[in-house]
Amino acid sequence: MIVIVEGIDRVGKTTFCEKAASLLNAPVFKQTTFHDDGSHPGPTAMVEQVHALTKLLLCINSNIVVDRFHLTEAVYGKIDRGYDCLQEMKAIDSMLSRRKDIVLAYVEPTDIEESSRQHGDDLSPHASMFAQMFTDSQIQNKVSCNYKTICQAMLWLSNLRSKVS
Repeated sequence: MIVIVEGIDRVGKTTFCEKAASLLNAPVFKQTTFHDDGSHPGPTAMVEQVHALTKLLLCINSNIVVDRFHLTEAVYGKIDRGYDCLQEMKAIDSMLSRRKDIVLAYVEPTDIEESSRQHGDDLSPHASMFAQMFTDSQIQNKVSCNYKTICQAMLWLSNLRSKVS
């Protein structure tokens, strides 16, 4: 099973990833497109990297938890970096939707003002775009939760695991 965890900064994605990894006895892969010096490679290189990682993920036959992936690149790329790669990320979403053992988990903000304060910027536009992209995703197995409901999401994930195994 491949679990892709998405959401804005400061909402509990790491907690979700740790719990999912423990449940599935799986490693956590933290997706990032930033260079070691903190710079971003640009939209073309970012799309190529996510596409290559998608092809790799589709070859994996063991459990893995992915902390941020294609939705993150679409949301933060568009809002923070001015990249319009929405169509490319939708194509990647379509590729991922072909596997029945892929889960898209969206960790929603419990308190958008607090998440924004901790981050240092207003994350409301990001949260809105994540919510819309999650809704529009073609991935069949989707779960949405917030920090307070992660345990319920783990129960759902456990039940799904027994069905797709």
